Amino acid sequence: MNSQSEETQTRVGAVPWKTILCLAVIFLTTAQGRIGNSDSASMLAVSRSLLDGHVAVPENVMGLRGSEGRWVSQFGVLVPILWTPFVLLSRLIARFLPSLTLANCEEFAVSFYAPCLMTFALVILADIWAAMGCAGSRIRTGLWVVGIGTVLWPYAKLPGSDATCGVLLLLAFRENLRGRSGKRMLRAGLWLGLMLAARKQSLSIVPVVAVFWTIQEAFTSQLGTRLSAAIRAAIALGTGMLPGTLLSLGYVWARFGSLREPVYPGTEGIGLPTVADWITRAVSLLVGTRAGLLWYSGVLVIAFALAFRRMRTTDPWSLRLIVLLVASQMGLLACLPFWDGGASFGPRYLVPVILVAATAWACLPVPIGRIGRSLIGASAAMGLLINFPGVLTDPLPVYSRNWVSHRNDWVSSSYAEASIVLKISRRPDWHSQYVEFSHPPFQVPDFWWCQVLQVVNSRRGAHAHSLPTQPADVPKPGSTATPVGL
Repeated sequence: MNSQSEETQTRVGAVPWKTILCLAVIFLTTAQGRIGNSDSASMLAVSRSLLDGHVAVPENVMGLRGSEGRWVSQFGVLVPILWTPFVLLSRLIARFLPSLTLANCEEFAVSFYAPCLMTFALVILADIWAAMGCAGSRIRTGLWVVGIGTVLWPYAKLPGSDATCGVLLLLAFRENLRGRSGKRMLRAGLWLGLMLAARKQSLSIVPVVAVFWTIQEAFTSQLGTRLSAAIRAAIALGTGMLPGTLLSLGYVWARFGSLREPVYPGTEGIGLPTVADWITRAVSLLVGTRAGLLWYSGVLVIAFALAFRRMRTTDPWSLRLIVLLVASQMGLLACLPFWDGGASFGPRYLVPVILVAATAWACLPVPIGRIGRSLIGASAAMGLLINFPGVLTDPLPVYSRNWVSHRNDWVSSSYAEASIVLKISRRPDWHSQYVEFSHPPFQVPDFWWCQVLQVVNSRRGAHAHSLPTQPADVPKPGSTATPVGL
């Protein structure tokens, strides 16, 4: 017992809390303070209905599609459940600030879910690096690189299911890394099951991970016990997945009276692409400016390449899992027409596997060498420059992708938006082009405090215009001046 507590204290103590705090302040400062996309609006509607004691949702909510009351979302019920504390807090705030609408308070509170979640993800990541033997200085550097040098920073602004699935997958990875006892496999299964309740896309990740860990348990056991070990691992993982699976099925049953949810309109009859289209999409997911890993999270690609040889020796199973996850997700997404994540910033659908791939940072060579440091530094700087426009503007949607001529070059599109926000250039017609959302884009940087200042200034201006003014040619009361013209 004492040895376990000492091990826990050593691992937790290795987490650089000052660095985590600094990054948390950055994430909270750059939070949106509102909801600017249909995906989050649909999940907020579900959260409101759960707090009101029912599962029905209004018909006029963005992101919900269907007919005859069967309004379907492409997201699960877990994220709306996790949002309920934020919604409750917003309703408490609205009581003390009656001048603010309840909807604005709810959006403001929910927008801080993503910064808190991404901070938690960095804590888990630092704990994993420490458990893999990473030095403290390298952990601190890694947190800064991953926190603001990759696409994870823009998605620390977006209160959606992508980062939630990434954190759950990272928690499952952490359990498997610390050992594959029955209890740990059960907890790993719990996190995987909750992924299924968070987003339907997890159906492409959870089976891959579960089957991989079952095979890993078999091949790392003694020769005569491999089959029994694999069966025990499969039972533990499957049992752990039950709560999340039952939660998801129970919500579908309560909504639709059936265990089968209606097909999300617009996704029926999706066929397989041609080989040429599949190759084009797969290459774009890796190196394209539209949603390529090399552009938006290139420092992790460089770090993985540098850590490959050492990781193959020290932790070959984690190496295989990372390669399998990235390859399977890119291969599957390349089969889908919405492979690029729609009108969103960077490789949105790869956010869960990006978090797991970041664990390879712990296996960088020691010493890393001058060339390695130069590659890491240059790719981190490039990542910061590319991802900052996604922080300065709304990561979802990227408006200019739909209206500029270089719509396939989304790095340039994002910089076009940022230049308008910073008043470097103008494109006034964009305000009315994208009518899905109520807030006007490109007014101020997409930070909560900028939105608050804009509202305060607009109210002050309206108040100043509403004050009665004294005509210039009428003397003030008590004055002996003669009015002009008399």
